[in-house]
Amino acid sequence: MLFRSKIGNSLGVVLLSGCTAFVPAGTPLALTPEGRAVQVVTPDIAKACEKLGPVASWQSVSDGGLASAQNDVRNRVARRGGNALVTQVVNVEQPQPHAEVIAQAFHCAWPDASRTAAG
Repeated sequence: MLFRSKIGNSLGVVLLSGCTAFVPAGTPLALTPEGRAVQVVTPDIAKACEKLGPVASWQSVSDGGLASAQNDVRNRVARRGGNALVTQVVNVEQPQPHAEVIAQAFHCAWPDASRTAAG
């Protein structure tokens, strides 16, 4: 980014490097009720579950970035009949934080709905 300012009778040029621009993010994609029930689990927990396959989402910063990509993946897992996922890749691009999330979807037959998410 280049800024020019007049200093006395001479024209000064100031070069600013490493500037960070604030880019407001859009509203994150909403979780469906089914997506809200999807749990993030560890690979060890997922071993006891039925593997449903990969799910992925890429969201631009104007569409909510990382939060939207995470919500979209959970919604996609639920649409496949899953109730758990193992996150494999989270990629946040710079300088604008576009985001990609790749995960494996699972259907787990745990005895109760109080299973906690892996963190």
